[in-house]
Amino acid sequence: MKILRLALIFFSVVLAGCITPEAQRERRIAENIELFYEFPEEVREAIRRGEVEIGFDEDMVRLAVGSPDRVSRRKNADGELVNWQYFEVVKHSEYEWVRMPVPYTDEKGRSRVRDESFLVDREYKDLELKMEVDFSKGKVVAFETISSN
Repeated sequence: MKILRLALIFFSVVLAGCITPEAQRERRIAENIELFYEFPEEVREAIRRGEVEIGFDEDMVRLAVGSPDRVSRRKNADGELVNWQYFEVVKHSEYEWVRMPVPYTDEKGRSRVRDESFLVDREYKDLELKMEVDFSKGKVVAFETISSN
């Protein structure tokens, strides 16, 4: 029984990384269902679509798009602005030809070296800004979605 429980926990953790944004949003809503139904119908519909609107409060934004990856605060003459940033991991590939010496033995048994060219695929991951949301006095006053080309 203990092994079965550990296996279920393991597969739950593995599958959690594979959950779509829509499924994650539905899980956030289900976990906060009472709060969700306190909002007007048009707000609930926007949250279900994963959209942020001007005038949303922090709870509405969290339900719609999740918790921010980074929060910053800026003060100006009008008060404090709070900026939430959301990032996504983007995989990049670069290809390049690389010349390398390759040792070999010729037909007379002598050790030789010849240059060979290889196409190398270098992959790396980068964090790219996906969305920014600005709050003033607890309400969204501006937001920006950024799409990669």
